[in-house]
Amino acid sequence: MKAKVKQFWQQQEGVVAPLFAILLVFGIIVGILALVLDLGHMHNVRSELQKAADACALRGARAFLPDQIPFHSAEIPPDPFRAEAQAIDTITRNISSFQQLTDLPGNDVLVGIWDFSTSTWYQGQVWDDPRNFVWNAEDLFGKDVGPGVGLITRREGNLNQGPVPMTVGKIPPVSINSMPANALAIAALSPVGGFPEGYGEFPMALREKFVLDNLNKPVYVDLNVDPEDKGGWTNLKPDKNVGDWPRKYLGDKNSRPVKTPEVRGTEIGLKNGTDCAAIKALYEQYGKEWDRFGLVETGKKTDVYRPVTIKQYLFPVVPTDKLNQTSVWGAVLAELLEVRGESAEDDPSTIEEEPKCAIKIRIVGTPSAAGGTYGGGRYYGVLSTEPKLVQ
Repeated sequence: MKAKVKQFWQQQEGVVAPLFAILLVFGIIVGILALVLDLGHMHNVRSELQKAADACALRGARAFLPDQIPFHSAEIPPDPFRAEAQAIDTITRNISSFQQLTDLPGNDVLVGIWDFSTSTWYQGQVWDDPRNFVWNAEDLFGKDVGPGVGLITRREGNLNQGPVPMTVGKIPPVSINSMPANALAIAALSPVGGFPEGYGEFPMALREKFVLDNLNKPVYVDLNVDPEDKGGWTNLKPDKNVGDWPRKYLGDKNSRPVKTPEVRGTEIGLKNGTDCAAIKALYEQYGKEWDRFGLVETGKKTDVYRPVTIKQYLFPVVPTDKLNQTSVWGAVLAELLEVRGESAEDDPSTIEEEPKCAIKIRIVGTPSAAGGTYGGGRYYGVLSTEPKLVQ
């Protein structure tokens, strides 16, 4: 019996087949693991390149405006050269395959004007040379546009360690030693569609058409209730009646000049119509900052205050003919040139071309960085300082 068992284990016939099957299964498993390793590595590389592209595009878009923006600073046009330079510089702060990325060629970076309403470059305006960048403030007023940066991060050719090396791909018959990888990102600054608390906008909304018809013109906002209102007082919150709030608000002597309404997101409370008490509170509170003189017009006296130095404020812009809606589509920077009051004996109907109980402003038709960080409106001269990834 023992001899037969010993003979059985010493037999060699048929051993190759099971060994071959075992080795074949083992080889398939190893191949699958290698393939998974290659695919996983490629996925990680693409993810790293995408993160790098996003970071470079966001930093580039933010760099259209200065990092430190003076309060209510007008005439700060987008700087495409700074945007491109900062986007390129940011690549070295990112890694791929545990190594620092080093290459973002200038011809892989584009600056342009992004259209948020169509999610494309506005009228195809995108340039690989910042010298061709044109930001025409007046032509872009009222459009959902903003300056943007588009770029591609690559591991191709000699860029950023070159293509991604393969493991299983090297084995014949595939024989692929490496594969290129890239990622695209576009970021842009949107127009301001709302304001954070504490920014200092004037508590009066202007009508969109009124703004577009009067760019860079001295014009009165008389707040008369008529078929085409010019503007209206704003409240802190959209669900609250404006009521007597403007007078109380402007007359708060403990606040800084023209305390900021709390405008959150894209809705505000509105009130149309003349409010002489609010106008009076404005120039009574800040009389030291204004020159006062009386005008005799048609036998009536009108008090007129003009600022010692021109003052600029942000005005919300609303897309409505009558000031009875709450949507805010943007903001405009305007210079406050004059406050025109009314004496007790005055008859408001005696002056039409230069109304009483009104303010005189000049809407600044130039881009400004003096906006809040609530994006998502139309461009009325103020851009958000928080860039958005749009692709």
